[in-house]
Amino acid sequence: MEALSKRLDTYYVAIKKLILKYQSPSIGLFPLDTTLIGKESHHAHVRDNVYCAAAVWALSLAYRKLDDDRGRTYELQHSAVKCMRGILFCYLRQADRMEKFKRTQSWQDALYSTYHTITGDPVGDIAGQLEIDAVALYMLYLVQMIASGLQIIYTNDEVDLIQNLVYYIERAYRTPDYSMHRTSDKNDGNRELRASSIGMVLAALHAINGFNVFGPAGTSPSIIYVDPDAYHRNSTIFHTLLPRESNTRDTDAALLLSIGYPAFAATDEELIRKTKTAILNKLMGSYGLKRFLNDSYHVELADPAADNSMLSERRKNLECEWPIYLIYLSLDAIFNDNEEESQKYRSLLKNLIYNVDGMDIVPEFYFVPKNVTHLEQLKPKSQTRISASRYPRSLFLQGQSLYYILKLLVDELITVDDIDVIGRHSPSSSWRQYSAKGGALFKIQTSSVVVQISLITESRRLQSLLATYGIDTQTREQVEPIQIWTPNELVTRFEKLGFNKNLGLHGRPKRPMGPLGTSKVYRLNGIPIISYPLMLDQTDFYMSLDSSVFTNNLKNGLKFIHDNWNMTGRPIVCVFLREFNIRRSHFRELFDLIYTLKTGECNGVRIRLGKLQVLLSSACSESLDFIKEDISKILVPQIKRKDTREIPSPREIRSFSMTAKNILLSEEVNEEEIDEEPLKLLSFQDLERDFQETDNLLKKMAILHILQEQYGPGHYFIDGNILHCINNVYSTACNGLAWSAIRYGAGLLNKVVDSLAPSITTMLVKGKQVTLGIFGYEEVVISSPLTPAEIKLILYSKCACHNVREAVLQQELVIFLADLISSSPHLFTGMQRLRIGWIIQAMREMMKLILNSNKCIESLSPSMIRKLLIQLLSSKFHELPKAESEKRWLYHRILVGAVNRVPENFYENVWNILYKAPDGICVSGKILPRIPTIAEMTCRGMAFALRVEEMLSGISKPQYRQIAVELLTVIAAIVQRNPELQFQGVINLNKIIVNAIGLFAASNASFAGLTLEEQEDHFYSSSPYDKNSTTIFLARAVVNQLLEGCVTVTEQSPCSIT
Repeated sequence: MEALSKRLDTYYVAIKKLILKYQSPSIGLFPLDTTLIGKESHHAHVRDNVYCAAAVWALSLAYRKLDDDRGRTYELQHSAVKCMRGILFCYLRQADRMEKFKRTQSWQDALYSTYHTITGDPVGDIAGQLEIDAVALYMLYLVQMIASGLQIIYTNDEVDLIQNLVYYIERAYRTPDYSMHRTSDKNDGNRELRASSIGMVLAALHAINGFNVFGPAGTSPSIIYVDPDAYHRNSTIFHTLLPRESNTRDTDAALLLSIGYPAFAATDEELIRKTKTAILNKLMGSYGLKRFLNDSYHVELADPAADNSMLSERRKNLECEWPIYLIYLSLDAIFNDNEEESQKYRSLLKNLIYNVDGMDIVPEFYFVPKNVTHLEQLKPKSQTRISASRYPRSLFLQGQSLYYILKLLVDELITVDDIDVIGRHSPSSSWRQYSAKGGALFKIQTSSVVVQISLITESRRLQSLLATYGIDTQTREQVEPIQIWTPNELVTRFEKLGFNKNLGLHGRPKRPMGPLGTSKVYRLNGIPIISYPLMLDQTDFYMSLDSSVFTNNLKNGLKFIHDNWNMTGRPIVCVFLREFNIRRSHFRELFDLIYTLKTGECNGVRIRLGKLQVLLSSACSESLDFIKEDISKILVPQIKRKDTREIPSPREIRSFSMTAKNILLSEEVNEEEIDEEPLKLLSFQDLERDFQETDNLLKKMAILHILQEQYGPGHYFIDGNILHCINNVYSTACNGLAWSAIRYGAGLLNKVVDSLAPSITTMLVKGKQVTLGIFGYEEVVISSPLTPAEIKLILYSKCACHNVREAVLQQELVIFLADLISSSPHLFTGMQRLRIGWIIQAMREMMKLILNSNKCIESLSPSMIRKLLIQLLSSKFHELPKAESEKRWLYHRILVGAVNRVPENFYENVWNILYKAPDGICVSGKILPRIPTIAEMTCRGMAFALRVEEMLSGISKPQYRQIAVELLTVIAAIVQRNPELQFQGVINLNKIIVNAIGLFAASNASFAGLTLEEQEDHFYSSSPYDKNSTTIFLARAVVNQLLEGCVTVTEQSPCSIT
C-alpha cells in the first residue's frame, strides 16, 4: 500500500504542477494560455476544462483505494467539482441565450464556448461559438462524475438548467455547428451537420436520460427527461453520416471521440471499423494525426502572396499533426482490451513528448517550417517538423489531462470501469443505467418487442358500425378514468418540464411528440394518460384524412416503434378512429389492416390488440409530477371531450343502417378547376354574392383568397371575418375530401406538416440538395438543415405567391421523398439535387403525356400523389412501345430532365472535360470554372457534383437540361478517345446545342419550313441511338467547334474522332 501511495504521489505532484496550478481561485476554470501574460490568458474553453476536471477526478478515484489518502481524495474531488460547477455557473449566466436558441436554433443565439476564468463572462466574438459537442461532453462527464459519487448539482434551479441543456442539444441532428475543428474562417458557411458533434450528443442524451442529477438521494423532480424520438433521430443521422464527418469532409480526427473514448456512440462494429480505417489511412502522420485534410491551421506557405485560387493545393501535405490523437487511439485500445495496439500508439507518442524538470510535456501540434514546405510537398513525411502551441510557451492542458488519464490506466492505478461508471465502453446491449424513482430508461432490446394496440372510436355510432364487422373498440368514456389526450395537449403539458421563472427558462419548446413519445403511459397523481400518435391526428395536417395514408402511416409507425423501441416496458399505441377513416374508397384497406392486427402479427411486428385497461399493466410508464397546475383543470372528464355525435339520438339508433350506409358511401368529390382572373375584377358585393351562390368549394376558396389579399383576414364577411370563412370552407372540404380545395385552404391558413425539417435533414445527410420553389420561378437551394420556421417562410414567400396550393403540395413531396430515400434509395440513383418544383412539374407532364389525364394534380389524394411519385422515379419512359408514343424520347427527356437524373459516371466525365478546359464550362449564363474547382475538389466528391448541378440549374426547360447532359457525355467520350485535345476558351454548351439543332434540321428537307421551336421539338423527340440520332449531331457540332479553332491539338499525337 505504501508503494501505491508513492506512485500516486508522483502523479499528484505532476497534476498539481501542470494542471491544478492554473485553476482559477474564483470559479475554478482553467485557462487556454498558461503563460498568463497574453491577451487570452484568462480565456477558458469548455472542452479543455472538462478534460482538466476529468484528469483530476481520475486521480481522485485512484486515491480512493488508499486507506490513508491524507485528504487528497477530498481535495481532488472538490477541485473537479469546482471546475464543473464553474462551467455550470457560466451556463447559468447565459440562460437568456439558451432560451432564445431553443426557439431559433441560430448560431447567433448559441451559448458561448469560451469564458473568462475569473468572472465567468463570455469572451470573444459569437461567430464560431456554436460547438454543440462541447456542451454534450460536459453533460456526459457530469453524469459520469455524479454516478461515481460526486455532488455537483445543488439546487432545483440547477436541475432545470440541466434539463434545458438537454433541449439545447437534442436537435443536434438538424443543427449545423462549427464542432471541435472549425476553420479559421468562422463564417456562416462553415457550419455543417457533423458526425462528431452528433455522436457526442447521442452519448450525452443516452447517459442523462432517466438520470437523477442529485444522485442516489434525489427524488423524481431531479430526474432528467430526454425525448426518445429526438434520441432516435440523432442516432439515425449519426450512423447515416458515418464514416464521413460531413458533406464536405470525408473524415476528421474528431470522429475518434465519438466512435471511441469518451462517447462510444456508434453501435455498428463494421461502421466503427470503416470510420477508424478512413481516419488512419488519410490523417495519420509521423507526428500524430492531421485534424482533417487541407487544414489551414498554422500552415506556413513559402510564398503567401501566390495565387489564392490554388491555396488548398498548396497546403496539401503541410497540415499540422497533433499528438493528442495518439492518446485517444491508445485510450480506445485500452477500453477495447487491446494492449498491443495501445502500446503501439504509446510508442509513437513517446517519441513526440519532451521532458521538463522530470515531467512529461505533451506538445499541442507539430508543423512544417516555411523553409522546407516545398520539399515536404514533393516528398511527404521527409522533413523534420517543429513542435508548437497556439500560445507560445503555454502548456496544452487538454493534452496533458488526457495523457495523465492514459498513464493512470496503463499503470493500473485506475480501471476503465472507474472512469466509465455508466459503462459506455461496454457492448451496447449491456449499457448500464443509473436512475431512480420513475425514469423511462433507454436500453438496447435483446428480445422481440410486442407492440400493444388499443382501438378507440370518436363516437358510439362508429363503434356500433365497426362491431357489425367483428371489430371491438372502445370510446373515450368507456376507458375512464384513463385520460386520452391529443398530441398537442401532451406537448402543452410538457412545456412545464424545466420551466423556471427565476432563470427565465420556459421549459420544453413546443416541439411535436414523435411516435416513441406517444407510445408511453404518463401518470399524473396516479391517473393514467395516453395520447395517440401525431401521424394519425387528422386535425394537424390534412394528409391523414386520406385513409390510405392513414393506414400506411399506421403500418409504418408500428414498424418504426418495433424497430426503435429502447425503453423498459412495452409500447402502447392508441389508434383513434374517425368516420373519415372508413370512406368507401379505402374501406377495405383499413379493415384488412385491422383484421391483420387481430392475427397478432403485421409486417413482421408482433401485435397485441386489446382493451386499454388490460394493456396498461405491461406498458412503459413515465411520471408527469413536474406539472404543478390544478389537477382538476387538467384532467377533464372524457364526457366533456366528446363531439356532438358521441351519444346517438333515438332517431339515429332507429336509422342506424342508413347512417352506416351514408358513412360507407361517402366518396371524394369531383372538383372543377376555375379561372381566377375574372374573379379579381369583381367588386366586394359581387364576390360575396358569388360566394353564397356557388357550391364549388374551389371557387369559394379562390374568392376568399382574393378578399384576403385585398382586405386582410380580419375583414368582416358573412357573419364573421374572412379567416373564419376560410376555416369553415376548409372544414367542409375536409369532410367531402375535396383535395384541391383542402390544399387551397391549407395554403391560405399557412399550415405546415409535422416532420418537415427532419425530412429535409434526412435528404441532406443522404448527400442530396433540396430546392423549394415553383417550376419556372425562383428556387431556394437548401444545403444545410433549417428550422421549421425558416422552411415555412420559404414555402409561403416563394410558392404561395404563385400557387397557394403548391405551398402545401411541396410539403407532401418532401415527406414522401424523405420516406422513399430511406426505404428505396435506388430510386434516387443519379439524382444529386431534388428540385421539388421540378418534380411536381414532371408529375404534371407525366399525367398529361403518359397517363393521358387532364386532371389537375392538386385534386389528387395524397396517396395518389405518392403512387404517381413512385411511378415517376421508377419508370424508364424511353422504353414505351413505339405504337404507344412517337414522342417517347421527348417524354423521356422532359421527365428525366425534370427530376434532374444523370447517367452513371456523369460527374467524373464532367471532371475530365473540365481538366481540358482552362476557362471552364458554361450553360444558360452559369459557369463552372476550372480554377479553383480542380484544385479544391475531387472528381468523385460530393462538393463537385453539387457544383455541376449548380451550373445546370440555370436551364429553364427539362428537355434542354437533358440534352445538355447528353452533350457533356458526348464531349467526355471525345476527350477520352483523344486525350491530346485541349479546349481553348469557355466550352459554351448553348452554342454547341444550337449548332447541333441546325445540323439536324439541315439533314432533313421536311424540316426546312419549320420554326426553330418546331425543329427543337423534333430534335428532342429523336433517339440518341439510331442513324439520325441526337448523339451524331451533337458530336458533329463539337467537331465543328474543333475546326473553328476552339480546340487545340498537340503535335505529339493526331486527333482522331470516331
